[in-house]
Amino acid sequence: MKGIDSIFSFIGKLIQLIFCIGFAIGFSICLLYYVGLFIMFLSYYIFGIDIEQGTVLFWVLPLLVIGIYLAWAFGSDYLHKWRQLNIKCPHGVRGGKVKSLCPTCVKIREDESREQQRKADLNSKANDFRNREIERLARIKVQQEESIRALSPQEFEDVVSEMYRKLDYIVEQTPFVNDHGKDAIMYRNGKKVLLECKRYGSNNSIGRPQFQKLFAAMVEENAEKGIFVNTGIFTKTAYEYGKENNIELVDMNELLSLMKQAYPERSDGDNAMLICHQCGEKVSFSLSNNEFEKRCSKGHVVVNDISYQQISPTLLTSDNNCPRCGRRLRRIKGKRGYFWGCTGYPNCSYTHSA
Repeated sequence: MKGIDSIFSFIGKLIQLIFCIGFAIGFSICLLYYVGLFIMFLSYYIFGIDIEQGTVLFWVLPLLVIGIYLAWAFGSDYLHKWRQLNIKCPHGVRGGKVKSLCPTCVKIREDESREQQRKADLNSKANDFRNREIERLARIKVQQEESIRALSPQEFEDVVSEMYRKLDYIVEQTPFVNDHGKDAIMYRNGKKVLLECKRYGSNNSIGRPQFQKLFAAMVEENAEKGIFVNTGIFTKTAYEYGKENNIELVDMNELLSLMKQAYPERSDGDNAMLICHQCGEKVSFSLSNNEFEKRCSKGHVVVNDISYQQISPTLLTSDNNCPRCGRRLRRIKGKRGYFWGCTGYPNCSYTHSA
């Protein structure tokens, strides 16, 4: 039905166009006729020109008027373009700038093009350097206990999972809710390992019941080992149960040690280095003193937009986040092989090939 309606609509518009063109042509002919008739009688009664000569004027003068109008309509545009192409450059060469006939104008344009390219390359270099500097500071911050404790439970899972990726594990994160006792399924050296993460307070303790859920998941998944990461305290029964069932216990001290292995960063976290967008010189800013603006040795103003307080360890996981909702992607085995799916499923169904 839509196809038929569109055909009839097209036919209707075509008929309207034909009527408009016919009306315009008919009106033009009538106008020319009466103008010519007026000229013929004017030439006969005022100038004494006979009818035969007036008939010639009847056709010639309107055509002459039309010719002059068409010449003006099309010729003025051409004349304008011709003037623009042949205008004198600042060095007195006609068409020198537009037609590249002036060597000086050509050199100036090439210099401007090179300068624009230099600025674009320098901006790109400065932005890349800034991103690397932020990542460097995030690697330092992820090794600090207060930064780990400031994370939300889901962010904590993401950061720990990314840490194990850096430690040569293949990590498949499970959904944040209904994870059935495991936050991630990991593989290394052909062994299957389950990971459970709890971001508890420093005085909160974890005992045997939480470990039983992880062990049940290990049996269900046929995993050889379990890893329980906890920022709180492990009770004595937890250590005993973990030793009996091949579950490795990772407390805050051990976690910070693993973070240092995954992100070996010994540089200074008090200062940030930025590149001047105009000359490319590196300028150091003190983050502890909140330095906002400095000048490079050439006098250019360099602005610092990096705040150490705003840098989060989650920046280290941003390369594997869902572009739709921002949640973490997890590696899933499907019928046609592995793919990345959003941990926000079913609310978000984003996927891409692994």
